Amino acid sequence: MSELVGSILLLLVSHESAKPVVCRSIEHGAAVRVQLPKGISQERIRFPFSAILEVLGPAPQDVLQSNAQAGTYLNDLVKAMRRIRRTISAHDLARKCQEHVSYTLGELCAAADLFPQSLEDRLALAKVLQKNLPLFTQSRGVFEGEGLTLYELAPGWQEALDMEEEVERPDQNWILSVIEGYLGSPADLYRRSVDPDTGAVTLSFHFPLAVEKRYGEAIAAAAEDAGVPISISPNAHQGALAKTARQHVPPGLTVQGGHSIYLDRSIISLNCVGRTTREAIASAQAQFYEETGWQLELKGVIVTSNVVNAENVNQALSALSAISETSSQIPEAAATSIDAAQTRKEANPFPAEPLSQHEAIQLAQRMLSALPGYYKAGGEVATSTLLLRFHFRSLRKRAMQMCLPNLRHGLAGTCGCIRQHISKH
Repeated sequence: MSELVGSILLLLVSHESAKPVVCRSIEHGAAVRVQLPKGISQERIRFPFSAILEVLGPAPQDVLQSNAQAGTYLNDLVKAMRRIRRTISAHDLARKCQEHVSYTLGELCAAADLFPQSLEDRLALAKVLQKNLPLFTQSRGVFEGEGLTLYELAPGWQEALDMEEEVERPDQNWILSVIEGYLGSPADLYRRSVDPDTGAVTLSFHFPLAVEKRYGEAIAAAAEDAGVPISISPNAHQGALAKTARQHVPPGLTVQGGHSIYLDRSIISLNCVGRTTREAIASAQAQFYEETGWQLELKGVIVTSNVVNAENVNQALSALSAISETSSQIPEAAATSIDAAQTRKEANPFPAEPLSQHEAIQLAQRMLSALPGYYKAGGEVATSTLLLRFHFRSLRKRAMQMCLPNLRHGLAGTCGCIRQHISKH
């Protein structure tokens, strides 16, 4: 009897619930005082001998040092047991047994290809036997004979084999609690789905491509602890993706219309108007990629140099000289609209028919946007005039000498005249 103290018992704590406990002492009135697993109410810790279903084995010595250590150990024992229990078939075990023959828990562990000395394996099999009373019954209790519980096939066990074996359904709430213990409640995790049959978990994040770096280790640890596979839904949350993309649009740009999402390339594309620098675009794209794992594409943007002021005029004129060497064609750098479709027009950049005012302005933007000092193009409907704005007179004169012939050719039949304007900024 005294050997029970310090042992791990499988105890019937309620009519339908059996839990592993640490036996702390033998009490008067044929009862035991126990330590229950962490998370189980400790209001009742005294149980009669009749509630003991099985003696699983001695608890590790370090576990007995405190109630907190014992509770944590029992909780971990339950987690390990759940993984093992799902691999045990009560039907297969029954077919390996003989009628009217009694077996110890260790002998049944060996028959089920488990380790007879492992507390996790013994607990898992004891729970399976308890849940399959039509197949197995206790022929002798803990306090009878040599103090070992004996099991044998139950009357009518063959009829029970004809019934479909009930597969234990995963405890979804427990699985989700394990995941929460490792991940917490991150704002970008908007759905947790558990397969009711297998317990497999699918986590849906706003930006799954960026999840591995942030949560990879925690997810792997949660899967190991819960004993179920945990996968990440590959689809980004499109609403969150679009909202985040707009938040990363550089200053000076305005988004027009909706957005386009290309799932196969992990690209979101926004149509914008305005001007900004290449550096600002690159910074926005890098930050967006870091947060989402997606590429940000900005279409319709006019790219300018970082700073255009009087001190930069000489440098700008030098750049114009370099541009003049290829002025017979639209400069490749002039296609500053970040629109892949526009690049396909470079082979035949000038239209065969007159353009609308909007098309004329867009053509001028593409041809002139790479020129230092160029500000923007506009139009006057009443006079069919294309109005070009520059920051500095010296830049305007040099730039237009090189680009005006090509521009007039491209706008043939569209504009009555081209007027230049100096804007002071």
